[in-house]
Amino acid sequence: MKLKKLLILLLAGVMAVSMAGCGGGAAEQQAEEQEQQEDTWELVKEAYVYSYPLVLMDATKKAMTNTDEPTDRRAPINQFMHASEAASSDYQDVTSPDVDMFYSQAMLDLSNDAVVLHKPYSSRFMSIEIMDAWSNCVKILGTGGEDEGDMTYLLTGPGFKGEVPYYMTQIKLPTTMGWICARIECNGDNDISNVEYLQKNLTAEALTFYESGEEPPIGVYDEAEDFVPAEYVDELAPGDYFTRVNELMKENAGTKDDKALLDRLAAIGIGPEQTFDAKVLGEDADAKWEDLKANILPELREACAEQIVKSGGFTYCGEPIADFGTNYNYRALVAMTQFGAMPASVCVNLQADTDSEGNPLTGDEAYVLHIKSGDLPPVKDGGSWAFTAYDADGYLIDNDIDRNCINEDSEVVYNDDGSLDLYLQADEPEDENQLKNWLPVGEEEFQLSLRIYLPGDDLFEGNWKAVKVKKSKKK
Repeated sequence: MKLKKLLILLLAGVMAVSMAGCGGGAAEQQAEEQEQQEDTWELVKEAYVYSYPLVLMDATKKAMTNTDEPTDRRAPINQFMHASEAASSDYQDVTSPDVDMFYSQAMLDLSNDAVVLHKPYSSRFMSIEIMDAWSNCVKILGTGGEDEGDMTYLLTGPGFKGEVPYYMTQIKLPTTMGWICARIECNGDNDISNVEYLQKNLTAEALTFYESGEEPPIGVYDEAEDFVPAEYVDELAPGDYFTRVNELMKENAGTKDDKALLDRLAAIGIGPEQTFDAKVLGEDADAKWEDLKANILPELREACAEQIVKSGGFTYCGEPIADFGTNYNYRALVAMTQFGAMPASVCVNLQADTDSEGNPLTGDEAYVLHIKSGDLPPVKDGGSWAFTAYDADGYLIDNDIDRNCINEDSEVVYNDDGSLDLYLQADEPEDENQLKNWLPVGEEEFQLSLRIYLPGDDLFEGNWKAVKVKKSKKK
């Protein structure tokens, strides 16, 4: 009887050990799977940061070419759209638009043809930025770049094999998709006709039609592609997003320096020769995707701390802006906040979203910018500066007096000592002088931009600091 009980106890012990071993194995497997998912989502984050400018450029191209004929906001592929007025609060194709300049833009498709670009001579600020599919600046023509007067260029993609006409200067783009963004200074309503003259002579046309003399084909309007580019990208599901990334990269490949990252991303099916399967994202993929996008901007700001330069109450994006190399974090940050930014030598966009006490700027408060005499933003010959208010998402703020910026040509009132006070608030000031110096900011949180074209060396050397945004009174 004792032997039987002993055998039962031994058998129970063996079963217990066996069950514990099974439970331990299951736990280890679960932990391993969780670790694999975490590794996968780290790669997803890297892929999102790497590819965001490419997908945003594609969405911008879709939106800007969504028309049957050129207008002031849209134009078929490889043709210019010429703005007939400064950007206003209904303009949402890109964030942080400049209201001092008239934009002339063309979205490029160089997959099967080259594009002839003609640039007229200009005695005013006219800067023409040519970007590749990843938002890198390939070339600056005109002010701040190469300016040889009246010139004709041939823009070619990576697959171009044709002859370049002797009277054209070739500009090679590393991608088939590209963007021409020209900014032309306009000094008020009486100056619009002069801007229109330059726009009329700033032209883009596919080489095939240029040589044949035939009219380029009309475009196509699709209501489904009538969207705000940044919002469209943000609404893409992860499967749709990365499937589009893979498709775009077939003709808009990165550089050889991207190989190390692309080798890693191939593990989750991302790359020009890859097929993405959303199943790799595991359970709760949609929630994790939304969480990733919600947190990415502050993470990028932290990761790019070395590139963000502080000047008084403002910060600005320093080098290597517009020529990002493998600094994918910085490239994505600029795309999300200042898509199409120019090299710092041509334009610096200083930004503030907090006051001198570190609190968010909001229409619930009233603020004053006190600029001492002789302390205006430094500019080189032909340069200019402007303070512009945007909402929290980077779009212009609708207001009753249609004033979105104050610049050096604005009819402001200076103080007796030569200093300048600018008033930032939602409500119209009662004082007549303050009204002239008033920049409406809306009722909600906002951000302030100080854009300097052709900035002086004092900015980069730290000898000049931007003013701080201070509260003036409670509403």
